[in-house]
Amino acid sequence: MKIAAKIFLVLNAIAFMMIGINTTMDPGAAMAALDLAPQSVTASNEIRSIYGGMHFAFGCMMLAGAFMPGLTRHALWFCAAFLGGLVAGRLSSLMLDGQPNDLANFLLVFESVVLAAALFLQRGMRDLPRVGGSA
Repeated sequence: MKIAAKIFLVLNAIAFMMIGINTTMDPGAAMAALDLAPQSVTASNEIRSIYGGMHFAFGCMMLAGAFMPGLTRHALWFCAAFLGGLVAGRLSSLMLDGQPNDLANFLLVFESVVLAAALFLQRGMRDLPRVGGSA
């Protein structure tokens, strides 16, 4: 389970860090597939901040969890919480706003699967003995 959790966290780290890098470099191109476009300097600033900087930092947290055993469970919970927020937001939008484009629908399914995997891996990590803990 430890190896699976590490691989899972590394893959998530890469994905979130790439979202961060791509959005920081060109927020307009990164958002185009989601029908979003910055219309002002303030909008570009916000997209670079949230999709760029924040996603990159989230990826760093997941990467730390993959390589620092004391952070692995926390990183899995963090990943689950973040993805749970994305899924909840997408579901509320589906109910309140209607049907989004195909990419947004794909992201809802993909993020739900990754959320389930994070919860499953976190549960499996709970049963392992803690490093430095008492038996």
